[in-house]
Parts: sequence; structure tokens; C-alpha cells
Amino acid sequence: MKRWRRRLAVSGVVLAVLGVMAVVVLRMVFPPYVPTDRAVDLILNEDGYSVRRQPYGLVFFPEGEREDPGLIFYPGGNVDYRAYSYWGARLAQAGHVTVIVRMPFHLAVLAPNRADRVIDDLDMVERWYLAGHSLGGAMAGRYVAGEQQKVSGLVLLGAYVDQDLRPADLAVASLMGSRDGVISQDNLDRGRALLPTNTIWAVLEGGNHAYFGDYGLQRGDGATSISFEVQRDWAVDEVLQFLRDSGVQ
Repeated sequence: MKRWRRRLAVSGVVLAVLGVMAVVVLRMVFPPYVPTDRAVDLILNEDGYSVRRQPYGLVFFPEGEREDPGLIFYPGGNVDYRAYSYWGARLAQAGHVTVIVRMPFHLAVLAPNRADRVIDDLDMVERWYLAGHSLGGAMAGRYVAGEQQKVSGLVLLGAYVDQDLRPADLAVASLMGSRDGVISQDNLDRGRALLPTNTIWAVLEGGNHAYFGDYGLQRGDGATSISFEVQRDWAVDEVLQFLRDSGVQ
């Protein structure tokens, strides 16, 4: 029995080492997308909000009156979480506590339940919505499916879900760019059937996948016919309206 336990322990260590090595190799072949200088400036130069750095990510606090719900944001796969700082800045300026979550190796699939740390730490926020871009949106959907009592809403940005959320008492909004070349249409169609019937759908003509963050262009994405600023402002306005309309108790 002891021999088998030792073998299992050794096997576990070997698998863990191999997993880390695989991630390192992937990082060498596909380096993460990094935030633009503009995105970093929003973290360093606070204007109408304050930023607190936590082990689980960046917390953007409103300077004025706070509005519910708060928003927890899961980054897209292989994207540095700081590239989503414009979400934190703009939503905090509108009164919503917003957390941009830091994921291990920039992959939300490795920590889909990280929202728990945020909710436990920031207990002054009464209600939370969860948002996610791309892979982050899929992982946000998985979290919501298992923790419906903790989260009241879900925002998908160039993302789909793979869990059945139709029975959930959940406010959902899905935003897409018409020229998104990254997300699978088949996965998007299957995910659409798993969302509540009252889900809000919005598509930006000429928008792409990458401009839901601020890290430049992305491999395989469609050629956009609009600027980053146009897509950024449209997305923020859509989400703020969704928070106002669905956040009313």
C-alpha cells in the first residue's frame, strides 16, 4: 500500500512538472498579448477612480457614489489582464466597482473560480455581475452555472457559453463584432441555445474580436472597418445601459 502511495505521489509530481513545461513551451511559441501604453496609463493615472492592486487582480473603485452591481471581469485567453483596464476605468467612473482578474499564465481555464476570491474580499458590494472576453467569457459562464447564488448577471464579449444557463434567474448580455474572426460560429450557435430567452444581443457592424480589450490586433481576427475607440465606446455604453436596466431591483 505504501509503495502504491509513493508511486501515485511521484506520478502526481511528474504530471505537474510536465504541465508546467507544456505551458512554458506554449508561451514561447505563442507569447501573450500585452496591453498598449494607453491601457497601462489608465492604471497609473487615476481619473475619477482609484486602483487597488490585489493578488487576484486590479480593483477599480469609484471616487463618488457607488452603484450596484459590481463587475468582475475575466480576460481573454493568452491576454495580459491589464489590457482590459479601460473597462475598469470607465465603469468605475460611472460608479461601479470593477475588478479585472489576473489569471495564471493568462488563462482563465486554469482558475475559473477566481471570482470567489473577489467576492469574499470585497464584501461591501452587495451584488455582482461577471463578465468575460473570449475564453474568459466561457469560463465566466461555467462559474455562473455553479455559483448562481453569488452572481446576478453575465456579460459575454466575443464569447459563448458551454453550460446550460436557461434555468438560471440571470440577466445576460452578449456583445459581438460583425467581423470577429476568432470565435467559432458553431460554438456561438450552440452557446446561444444555452442562454436565457431574455438575453440581450448586440452586434457592432465592423467590429472585431480584439477590440474588446486594448492589446492591438490578434492572430486570425477579421479586418475591422472601425477604430478601437469606436468599438470601445460602443461596448462600454452597451454594458453600462445593461447594468442600469438589469441592475434595478
